[in-house]
Amino acid sequence: MRFLCVRYIAYKAPKPLMMSKQILWSLVILFTLPGVACQSGEQEKQPPPAKPVDPAIERITRQIDQKPDDPSLYVARAQVYHQMENYDQAVKDMDKAIELDTTRFENFLYLAKIFLDYGHSRDALIVLDNAARRFPDNLKVALTRAHTYYIVKQYRQSTDAINKILSRDPQNAQAYFLLGLNYKELGDTTRAINAFQKAVDLDADILDAWINLGNLWTAKGGFAIANKYFESALAIDSNNVYVLNSYALALGKQDKYPESIRLYKKIARLDPQFSDGFFNAGIMYLMMDSVRQANRQFNMAVQTSPAFAKAYYYRGYTFERLGDTARAHTDYDDALRFDPDLTKARQALDRLVGRSND
Repeated sequence: MRFLCVRYIAYKAPKPLMMSKQILWSLVILFTLPGVACQSGEQEKQPPPAKPVDPAIERITRQIDQKPDDPSLYVARAQVYHQMENYDQAVKDMDKAIELDTTRFENFLYLAKIFLDYGHSRDALIVLDNAARRFPDNLKVALTRAHTYYIVKQYRQSTDAINKILSRDPQNAQAYFLLGLNYKELGDTTRAINAFQKAVDLDADILDAWINLGNLWTAKGGFAIANKYFESALAIDSNNVYVLNSYALALGKQDKYPESIRLYKKIARLDPQFSDGFFNAGIMYLMMDSVRQANRQFNMAVQTSPAFAKAYYYRGYTFERLGDTARAHTDYDDALRFDPDLTKARQALDRLVGRSND
């Protein structure tokens, strides 16, 4: 089973702070009363027309009417409801599918996924605990349960579940990878590195494990080792923007700004909507004191992510450096509008206001 953990928290970009090289870097209900007559004899308002039913729902519902005991039809309709974000109906259909056939572990896993997407993590875990009791020897159920504990930040429970998996299957690469993610969140860097290393030893194609190893060694200052891990990740997928972004950040921490910027230019070609790439490239240009180029990158970050508060702040900072205090003022305002707790933007705005009052 492939976990897309870059997407969750496999990669966390270092937090850029100021401009030194040492700190380069997470019951009102409106009642409409039909039929309230303003004048004698006024007719009641008619209810709005019913929304049209999705054709796929109509088709599957007709099939269910013909075969009401076929669990696969309820699963099919649940999938459509799920895509429509009609979670209540999706859950109802999956409950019915499981009631009709309790032997398919996949249905338990899918119901848990719906609950997670619905924001009901407790219900998802209840479903997975039930599945674990029904299918005690099923490693996919066990891994999904452990992964879900990780997603909801119950790292100790996730780690316990993974260790039980490894006691049964000591060569399970995905279990070691998930173990590494948990240790990383628990702040145990040594165990995290060991777990990720074991994962890639067992399965060299786990891209996210290579990225995590590179990031962890970068944080430790082991740049030569980190670079080798990033190169291994690029050997698997040379056009993966998350690998390129992590590698570029690591090169920046090594003061290799031109090399870092070359990678960010490649990212921009591969994914012109990757706002983090433009933002981080702007930071690299600032480290080189190339203020105008940095301004262009922060501008692209704002264009591709209009609510990117830190990008507004840094674009404002570059405008201030370039002498355009009016635009700087506007960007600092926008930064605070999207993130009222962004202290740097508040301080910069106060500084500009104080200067204008002098």
